[in-house]
Amino acid sequence: MRYFDQGMNEEEEELLKYLQPHVGAKAISRQFKYVFLKPPTSLRTVIFATLTRPMKDRLLRVIRDSKEAFGWTIHDIKGISSIVCTHRIYMEDNYEPRALPQHRLNPNMKEVVKDEVLKLLDAGIIYPIFDSKWVSPVQCVPNKGGTTMMEND
Repeated sequence: MRYFDQGMNEEEEELLKYLQPHVGAKAISRQFKYVFLKPPTSLRTVIFATLTRPMKDRLLRVIRDSKEAFGWTIHDIKGISSIVCTHRIYMEDNYEPRALPQHRLNPNMKEVVKDEVLKLLDAGIIYPIFDSKWVSPVQCVPNKGGTTMMEND
């Protein structure tokens, strides 16, 4: 397996096609919206829905002018073989997703989780998903330094 883009043989290209994830337009929070740099459906990106028209136009102009800098597909990322940075989760055919029940948290931990979730939301690292069948509870782990780490199962 090559780690740098040195060209691929036919076997690697076939494996890459098999590993290539299907990218579709998934539902996103109302604070964001999809825009296309090449209408009607090419080079999709996500921007804040609350941008004014001049701000949106300036942002899209900057993105269009430097679109080579973005990895629109896995093939656009230069220097690393896409086989290295893709994965697939294999599940049995009859497996169905399950939403796990919520854990009760003591009031101190509840406040820590709330603050951490709000911080991650504000940073844009996470976003709300309202109808996921793959919900997983959050685990709070107190560290030696007095801080609490929030982990997802």
